[in-house]
Amino acid sequence: MSNRMENMVGKEYINTCGDKCKIIQYNNCINIIVEFEDGTLGNFRKQNLITGSFKNRNKPVYYGKGYIGYGEYSFATNRKYGDYWIRMLQRCYDSKFHENNLNYLNHKVDENWLNFQNFCKWMDENFKEYMKGWQLDKDILFKGNNVYSKDTCCFVPRAINNL
Repeated sequence: MSNRMENMVGKEYINTCGDKCKIIQYNNCINIIVEFEDGTLGNFRKQNLITGSFKNRNKPVYYGKGYIGYGEYSFATNRKYGDYWIRMLQRCYDSKFHENNLNYLNHKVDENWLNFQNFCKWMDENFKEYMKGWQLDKDILFKGNNVYSKDTCCFVPRAINNL
């Protein structure tokens, strides 16, 4: 490793959200491994580090609970899944939503599904095209259930869900 690269290891950067990271491996200017303060690793370009335009994808930024995670899924390519995921988080963690929907107080999302990547994997396995417009339901399979999870949820037509 050249001196220039060795000098980069240990250097700290802060992104536009105030998250701090430290370079732990400098391969070249487009392949830099960093570690965030929470232990999450990320791979970024030098330019992104300099401008602060990099994100810790494991940081809960959706209603203080949900996070994108690292993997193949993104909102840009999985908008339909993202819509279901955001609405689920909103029902559980949005205090403004609770003002008009008291029946969702004390509902929560399983820890595994707070990661968008895990939710999308479940969607790939369970959502079929004919279900377009159907609703994600957490209490038809288990009456009175208040947790959204891979074990408790299914898709149902709106008319059935409104019964």
